[in-house]
Amino acid sequence: MVIGGGFFLVFAIIGIGSLVLAILTAVDASKYPEWAFEQTGTTKFVWQILPIVLLFVCGIAGGIMGLIWYSSKRDAVARAAQAGGQPPYGYGAPPGWTPPSQPPSYPPPSYPPPTPPPPNPPAEPPSGSPQ
Repeated sequence: MVIGGGFFLVFAIIGIGSLVLAILTAVDASKYPEWAFEQTGTTKFVWQILPIVLLFVCGIAGGIMGLIWYSSKRDAVARAAQAGGQPPYGYGAPPGWTPPSQPPSYPPPSYPPPTPPPPNPPAEPPSGSPQ
C-alpha cells in the first residue's frame, strides 16, 4: 500500500512542478519584445502560448518546454533584447526608402470668392415720355 502512495506522490509533484514551470515560462517570456525572439530564431507565441496548451494536452510537456526555456532560450532572448539595435526588417521602412510623392489633386478654392457679375444695365425709358 505504501508503494502506491509513493507512486502517486511522485506524479503529483511532477504534475504540480510542470504546472508551475509552464506558467512561469509564459509570464517570463512576456517581458521580452517580439523582435528579440525573431533575432534568436523563434517567436513569442511559442514561449507564451504553447507551454500552457501543452500543459493541458500532456501535462509534463509544458514543464519540458519550461526547462528548455530556462536552460537555453531565455538567455539568448535576453541578450538580444539588451543588445537592442535595429529591429529586423519588417519593423519600419527599409534603409533608403522615401514615401512616394503625392498624386496631383484639384487646386484649392480661390479666396475671396470671385466678384459677382455686374448688375443689368438700366432699363430704357418708357416710350412716349418727353425727351
